[in-house]
Amino acid sequence: MKLSIKRDQSDRLGVFGGHKGVDFSLSFQLLLTPQESELVRRYKFADVTLGTWQYQGSEVPIATVGSAVAGRTMHWPSVVEMLERERQLKNACVMLKKLLDAASTFGGEEVFDITADTDQND
Repeated sequence: MKLSIKRDQSDRLGVFGGHKGVDFSLSFQLLLTPQESELVRRYKFADVTLGTWQYQGSEVPIATVGSAVAGRTMHWPSVVEMLERERQLKNACVMLKKLLDAASTFGGEEVFDITADTDQND
């Protein structure tokens, strides 16, 4: 799995052409291997939400797995907001990768070597 991200900016112009600031955009696409695509299809993960943000008091999804695979561009008036959504998107993709890894083991068996220093968070 790979996440392709492109950041951009554009001048915001007023009705009469005056400069009103800068808008920031984040274009992204989730690139899946054929095996990961099959897991998304099989387990219907296309509607899984990849991060959320607050908009006018409501929690709004940044993207779904399906929309991220298709590719998406979002715009924000602040570079800080854009970078925060990018961070949330990356974290959500890490969780999706863990979900896909777990789904790929259904029907199989994993053997774990347990030692005193085994990390309990994995």
